[in-house]
Amino acid sequence: MKKKIGVYICHCGGNISDYVDVEKVKEAIAKEEGVFISKTTMFACADSSQNEMISDIHDNELNAVIVASCSPKLHEITFQAVTERAGLNKYNYVHANIREQVSWSHGHDKEGATSKAIQIVRAAVAKVRLSESIEPLEVDTTQAVLVLGAGIAGMKAATSLAKMGTKVYLAEREHFVGGRIAHWDVLCTTNETGKELVTRLYTEVMADKNISLYTGAELIDSSGSKGNYKAKLKLKPRYVAD
Repeated sequence: MKKKIGVYICHCGGNISDYVDVEKVKEAIAKEEGVFISKTTMFACADSSQNEMISDIHDNELNAVIVASCSPKLHEITFQAVTERAGLNKYNYVHANIREQVSWSHGHDKEGATSKAIQIVRAAVAKVRLSESIEPLEVDTTQAVLVLGAGIAGMKAATSLAKMGTKVYLAEREHFVGGRIAHWDVLCTTNETGKELVTRLYTEVMADKNISLYTGAELIDSSGSKGNYKAKLKLKPRYVAD
């Protein structure tokens, strides 16, 4: 399906527009193939702006949306929800970051920042032209986790997962747990020696019925996909010289 794209360039209350010529960005993007609407908005995340996007989608039969604004960590989910409320698949939305990646990085050079913003939004347009609707997929999963390495991090991960009710297989290549930490002196975080910390975590691991510990174990093969992995461990013999 040919894309009919709506592009919204945010002022971010001056955080972007003070350093990027957003009107110039709007005019440049309006010439891109597939772009039906190109406009600026003071705060794209405001309820009024979101409602305007929904109206534009309905009135102009848009099937793809781009918002050029702040980091996607802040508002990508926000605008995906806007597209869904308008009846579109959220994967036909693309977020372009022109605040952190442009205005906050190149505030000393408005012309250069504007040029970079145009390129970033053009890239978003090119991406959304190729976007496809994706529907959520539910699969049965095995509620178990393999943790490789029984150092401090591995044992802590294993006990945390086990407390959530997850079956944990904890595999350590050596015949002992804890790694080099056992040789350390008092640790500033817990006022324990390394040996005391290892002993405490090892005791927690052994006391938890949801954890199976394998030492002298090396991962030699794995297959499958998320939720349904298969792993093969090779157990080294104990008390036998190499």
